[in-house]
Amino acid sequence: MDWILLQDDETRDSLIMWLTGAAGAGKSSIAQSIIEQLLTRTDHLMLASFFFSKSDPTRNHAEALIATLAYQVYRAIPAIQSRIISAIDDDPLIFTKILDYQLVTLILQPLQDLITSGYSGHSQSRYIIVIDGLDECTDRASQRLILTAICNGIRRFQLPIAFLIASRPEHDINEVFSSRSMKEIHARLMLDHKYSPDADIRTFLVDNFQRIREEHPFRRMIPNSWPGYKVISEIATKSSGQFIYAATVVKYTDSPRHRPHDRLDIVRSLRPAKGDLPFQQLDALYCHIFSALDAESIEKVLLSLGFVFLCAENRSIPSVSEIEKFMNFDEGELHLIFCDLGALVEIKGEEDGYSQLNILHASLRDFLLDRARSKAFYIDIEMARTEMVSSCLRHLSCQSMNYIFFYSGLYLILSRYVRQEPRH
Repeated sequence: MDWILLQDDETRDSLIMWLTGAAGAGKSSIAQSIIEQLLTRTDHLMLASFFFSKSDPTRNHAEALIATLAYQVYRAIPAIQSRIISAIDDDPLIFTKILDYQLVTLILQPLQDLITSGYSGHSQSRYIIVIDGLDECTDRASQRLILTAICNGIRRFQLPIAFLIASRPEHDINEVFSSRSMKEIHARLMLDHKYSPDADIRTFLVDNFQRIREEHPFRRMIPNSWPGYKVISEIATKSSGQFIYAATVVKYTDSPRHRPHDRLDIVRSLRPAKGDLPFQQLDALYCHIFSALDAESIEKVLLSLGFVFLCAENRSIPSVSEIEKFMNFDEGELHLIFCDLGALVEIKGEEDGYSQLNILHASLRDFLLDRARSKAFYIDIEMARTEMVSSCLRHLSCQSMNYIFFYSGLYLILSRYVRQEPRH
């Protein structure tokens, strides 16, 4: 809101704000809240919005984007209506044309003509257009085209319009925002631990569990001390700063046909699930992100994550270069295979030359190690241990002394867990 209202000196000159963060961090909720706040204002700052959604066939592609925004601009500014209608009359096939042309012809040029004629719609210096979930536009080429069209339009027309764009930090989107033409005109707001999400998540959990205790149909059956500080802290920690995990827990627990404390025990694996699965929404998100990878890449990703999980059991964190050597990958290959998983896993610490895989969701491990949840993306941790020991033995026989201590130690760590069967 400080950026929108020109109250932040660092961002006031940026005509694009990129709101980004890991999957489930709350970007769409923030975008929706921003729109709701702007619509209550009397200065009419809110101009148009579009929310992409991978599960909605009318909103998972770019074909309807400009038409939808143009319609909202038409409704928001009555004085521009004749200009938009005239543009459509002049080119009835305009909605089949490229995005750049549609954006200029239906929104930017009519607004430019209106302002040139002396129109002044509000006291503030710019209108706001919100585009949420750009990463959920299923065509990656279209994601780039949308950003390029907006960038070109902003540079060509000196207009009182600013764009709030929310998305996960996907590779293609990040590449465009990192380009030279974009750097000068955008600011980015990363939803990370800088904003203390754990405290917000705890507040969210405390409020919702209190509401459940007071309003649930079976509230008389709920223990007075439920769920307790320890359980709330456990869920907040498992959320890893991502609201989607906490929201999924609350939604599952709040079922009006079940006892909330029983449902919460199922979430915490203290009680077996009966039929429905508590994390269906979260699992669908994970599956969608992994499905973007080809078969060869996903195999390498799962091998690498299995290796990281095994090392983490012994509080050991391998570097990216150690993983690549251990897996016999080419140098830099981890960056390539994980580039489309930035919403779940980031490569951290590249500034000092020692980088590591940082898993952004603590619940991702539970998902990948549970065959019923992850299905095609399941990691068999026992098989992974066996493979790692085999790899250790291979490397012990051929690596230089620089790595002999690393692989010897890793072999000792892993071999303790391998089941003593003849085939091993």
